Amino acid sequence: MGNRASGATFRGMSVRNESSPSSALRRFLGIAVLNVLLAFPLLYALYKHYDDAQAPMDTVAFMQMAEEGPASVPSPVRYRLLTPALVQAMQVLPGYGIPVDFTTDPATQKTFFHFLILNFAFTVAASALLFLWLGRRVRAPFAWAGSLLYLFSFSVVTANLIPMSDAACHLAIIAALLCLDRAGISARVLFAVIGIFGALAKEAWFLVLAPWIVVSSWAGGDRKRLNTLLWMLPALCAFALAVWCIPQGGGQGAGSMGDAYLGPEAYDRVSGGWNLLRVFRPGFWDRSFVFHTLLANLPLLAALVAWAWMRWRPAISLRVRVPMNAELLLFPLLLVFGIALGIGNNAARLAFMAFPAAALLQARVLEALSGPLSGPLGEGDRGYL
Repeated sequence: MGNRASGATFRGMSVRNESSPSSALRRFLGIAVLNVLLAFPLLYALYKHYDDAQAPMDTVAFMQMAEEGPASVPSPVRYRLLTPALVQAMQVLPGYGIPVDFTTDPATQKTFFHFLILNFAFTVAASALLFLWLGRRVRAPFAWAGSLLYLFSFSVVTANLIPMSDAACHLAIIAALLCLDRAGISARVLFAVIGIFGALAKEAWFLVLAPWIVVSSWAGGDRKRLNTLLWMLPALCAFALAVWCIPQGGGQGAGSMGDAYLGPEAYDRVSGGWNLLRVFRPGFWDRSFVFHTLLANLPLLAALVAWAWMRWRPAISLRVRVPMNAELLLFPLLLVFGIALGIGNNAARLAFMAFPAAALLQARVLEALSGPLSGPLGEGDRGYL
């Protein structure tokens, strides 16, 4: 059998060596161009027809934040500084003044257009980095398949391109994971810098990276990797500084870490703030919540079914082994955290922040189902159950 830590491993197949930085850059740019060509019609359709009244999210708050500053919106949105600040800096660029469903005001339409362009660039960059990350674990065609499954996933299509901060957070997550793949102080410094951007994009960056490091260290038996948690301190300090410096909406003064994320002021839609018992309340699991949870993770559920089928069939399980990456544990953990936080359907979107784990299993399953094609396997990682 091939390397135990690789993706779908077949008899007689070798492990590919790590590529050079120039080769990785060429592959990143190539996949980014291909993904742009495939996804730009979606960008145009969203710009033309997106209506916040039909799909209410935090878009109005982010638009207001880009135009009036972070103090004009409630927490936790006002601490997600990165994307609105970049959009504000893009005001010197022209807009695209065609009739759209979102607004008829030219200034608002220009801000909306800049949000979509910036988030589209973030999303495509994240999909290309995901290809590089998967390429160390599976063969290139299946790494691209995983990249496309991410690019056209339910959560990405519905939330990444519109005026929100998910796209920047996704980019910071996959960029940080690529840093974790490499050894050396330079990779850790870069991880810390990316962490600052991730923290200022969306605080969910912490909720993904911290448990990811813990789970991968446990699964791979590499306790030294836990030291990487210390390199998250600059990001935590940057987020704490933002919470301390930005006044609360309505002139209430500076905020606190508790109000920023777990306090009642952060999620005034829910009385009582944090409550883990919501997980056990049947009323919370209504049709809308279950529907959004299934749609957000439908490709992952399909991959899990295929994985179980291959493990159940002896003729397949003896020929190929598809490891179950331990980081998939983040999906139920983040989902339960979102439910306890009381963010409704957004709990499924929070769970999707662990998208690299889902993409890896999906790519491994596709590789296994394809049969032993010619060509080397990816390097693989040590995170498996």
